[in-house]
Amino acid sequence: MSIDLGTVPAWISSLALPLALIIFIRDRGNTERSQVDLIGAWTSPRYEFRAPDDPSEDFMIEVDVSVRNSSQLPVELVQLGCKVATAWLVPDWQQIPTGQGPNIWGPTPGTTTSKFFVEKITLPPGDTRDISAKIDVRNHAPKDAKQLTFPHGIHASIEWILVHDNAGRRWELLPSKGRRAKRIRWYSRRKEYQDPAFRGVPPRWLPFGARILRQG
Repeated sequence: MSIDLGTVPAWISSLALPLALIIFIRDRGNTERSQVDLIGAWTSPRYEFRAPDDPSEDFMIEVDVSVRNSSQLPVELVQLGCKVATAWLVPDWQQIPTGQGPNIWGPTPGTTTSKFFVEKITLPPGDTRDISAKIDVRNHAPKDAKQLTFPHGIHASIEWILVHDNAGRRWELLPSKGRRAKRIRWYSRRKEYQDPAFRGVPPRWLPFGARILRQG
């Protein structure tokens, strides 16, 4: 009994079509993603530095968010989510002699974080938009903390950006995770910060498509 395993050219030709399909899908994805890959965003926190024992109770900080569209086509920024974390000067009681007041301080992370959102901005080609947000961070302060550290008392990170490109495609960018833009389709798993409408409408031929979109 003999088994015909075919020839090398036959094996190569059988793999050519799947390989060509993979390359086509990859190249198409890169082409579609080329516009959103040219969208950049960064933050610049600002706050007043004061001595660790300063009794001032002004805990307002300001975070500047800059978004740039370096592509040659306009985009719509649907939503940008920014997370703000803090670090505070707290007395290091283990190093302070008994009976003395606080005179040695160490940085301590805040007890919580805050978020704010930027929404509904159209970015023309080559344009940069700057948005400022004021935040009260008094609820971040750990016990015995009165002032923020300097210069790294505020860390503002961009958690996500939801974008419509010029062709109407929907994208999610995750700058803080260093991932490439992800195409969002009607069947994509919905995240808590995504409006159901952002995913688009299911095809008309799909039974109960609108109901699926609402429940997603």
